[in-house]
Amino acid sequence: MLLLTGPNASGKTVYLRMVGITCFLAHIGSFVPAESATVGLTDAIFTRMVSRESTLANASAFMADLTQMSNMMRHSTRRSLCLVDEFGKGTNAQDGISFLYACLRHFLDRGRECPRLLACTHYTELLELPELVDRPGLSLWTMQASVMLEKKTEADDTLDDVIFLYRAIPGRSEGSFAYHCAAAANVPRAVIDRAVQVSRLRDAGEPVHAMDRSEADAASERRPSCLLGEAPW
Repeated sequence: MLLLTGPNASGKTVYLRMVGITCFLAHIGSFVPAESATVGLTDAIFTRMVSRESTLANASAFMADLTQMSNMMRHSTRRSLCLVDEFGKGTNAQDGISFLYACLRHFLDRGRECPRLLACTHYTELLELPELVDRPGLSLWTMQASVMLEKKTEADDTLDDVIFLYRAIPGRSEGSFAYHCAAAANVPRAVIDRAVQVSRLRDAGEPVHAMDRSEADAASERRPSCLLGEAPW
């Protein structure tokens, strides 16, 4: 089992899909996009990666995720390839972490009958559980990122530049860099600053108080509701 952690947008999902596609191509006799590859005999590929909601399914997104995991646990063998992407994020954080931990332990407890499983997650709290990370058969990997630190003045409060190297290496995640993703998505800076403030207060166990903002500040961050050529809805 390989547990992959790393920042947002660092390539975790792409890495899992690349492994699945490479395994499939090898088994149908095709070339694989690699300089070299050792692909063991695989009897099935199980995934928990995409959950498509539909009124016909009569199930929530999390129920669809659970169904995929259930099929994986009931039908996978030691020769199966299992890909688990962000399982548990469809419900509250506490329940999501608990379900992910229980599922990973279920597979590890199989011992030599554990399938070849790759899982990626943002629940780095799992890395603090010795009863999981110290289990035989588990490898901890992360997506390598480079944080470009530049000399800044005290008045410069911009975020450090982050460059994702899209390379999987042994190790653990050092952060999600979610605020950098928000900045790249052009989220108003005041919103990002407030998110950082709330996160620091929660980590310190201090109360989160309302922040006074003028109407002018709020109005300056709003995007015009109707641009030229766009419908107002």
